Amino acid sequence: TVEGTRLDRGYTSPYFINDDGRGCVRYEKPYILLANRRFSSIKELLPILEKVHQAGKPLLIVADEVEGDALQGLVVNNQKGILKCCVIRAPEFGSGRVQTMEDLAFLLKTKVLTTADETISRLELSDLGTCERIVVTRSETLIVGTPTSKVEVSSYCNKISYALDRIATRLQRRIIGRYKI
Repeated sequence: TVEGTRLDRGYTSPYFINDDGRGCVRYEKPYILLANRRFSSIKELLPILEKVHQAGKPLLIVADEVEGDALQGLVVNNQKGILKCCVIRAPEFGSGRVQTMEDLAFLLKTKVLTTADETISRLELSDLGTCERIVVTRSETLIVGTPTSKVEVSSYCNKISYALDRIATRLQRRIIGRYKI
């Protein structure tokens, strides 16, 4: 048994695969960029890509969409061995996506970059998330060894449970209130 987080999203391009035998992407101690936005130009990502390249570590990008020039540039850099990287789509949809990305940010001790945020050029390596290992297949991503402690995770889960209980109670009152008329 391995403690980790599993996402129902896999790599966006098979050209990111670095373990041909298993058909997956495996990285040790990668940086992780969480973005609740789209990237269509490699120029948007260049400042942080240069910093990650200088650090000599791999990069996992979890974003709403990475397309066009941005995806092509990342694939080419990965294929040439210039920058080890992988892109997956952000899990869930709508408000569920926002909440899931916030949960990931908590686990990885980072923040989620949004379109409203300042430009990506101001990001430092310390602003990115990290973990011990990632394994990305065609259909799922496994993140192992997050920097949060079990106590922090337990406390966070308790807060979520409390919030869900309050929502359920409010919904129950609304439903009961409707039928008393």
